[in-house]
Amino acid sequence: MPGLFSILPPGVPGSWSIYKADGGLAVPFDTFMACTVKVEAKAAHDPVEKGSFADYNKVVSPTQVGVVLARTASTAELSAMLDALDALVAGTDLVSVITPEKEFMDYSLTSYDYDRKNENGVDRLVVNLVLEEIRQVEAEYSNEQIPPTKSPRQPGDSATKQAGKQAPQEADTATKERTWKKYDGQIARRLN
Repeated sequence: MPGLFSILPPGVPGSWSIYKADGGLAVPFDTFMACTVKVEAKAAHDPVEKGSFADYNKVVSPTQVGVVLARTASTAELSAMLDALDALVAGTDLVSVITPEKEFMDYSLTSYDYDRKNENGVDRLVVNLVLEEIRQVEAEYSNEQIPPTKSPRQPGDSATKQAGKQAPQEADTATKERTWKKYDGQIARRLN
C-alpha cells in the first residue's frame, strides 16, 4: 500500500521532511543534514541448569530515528522553531519522518538539542532530534460474561471461626528449660 507521502518524488532533496498528522510541516527548517535509524530486537533468555541459557522469543523494540536539521533565519524565526520543538517534546502529537528511501510514520519527539557555532554563522541553528516509534493498537471490547468461581457468600459465612475461650496450656519441660536459660541472668539481676 503506498504511503501517505508517496506522491513526493524519491531521491529529490526536497522530499526530506518531518510532517504532522494533518500534513503540515512539524518543524520549520531549511536543511535536512543527517538521518540515523536504529532498529533493535532483544531475545529473552534465562539461565537453566548447569550454567547454560535458554532463548525463548524475540521482542522488537521501537525504532529510533535521529535527525539533524538546520535553519538559517532571524532570531524570531529560530525562536519559533524551538517553540515548535518544545511543543512536540511536551505533547503527544505524532510526526512522520520522510526520507527518499523510507517513510517513518507515527513517531514521537523524545528529545532534542541544538548547537550554535561561529563556523556555522550566528544566524544558523543546528538541531539534533531523537524520535521514537509509537505503535498504534486498537482496543477490542466484548460483552463476555464470566461465571462466578464459587457460590455467593451467605450471611453466616466467615473466614475464621470462633473457638470460644480457651484455658492457657502449660509449657513442656524443654520449653521451660530453654526459657530459664535465656532469661536466668536477667531475672537474677532484677532480684538483687
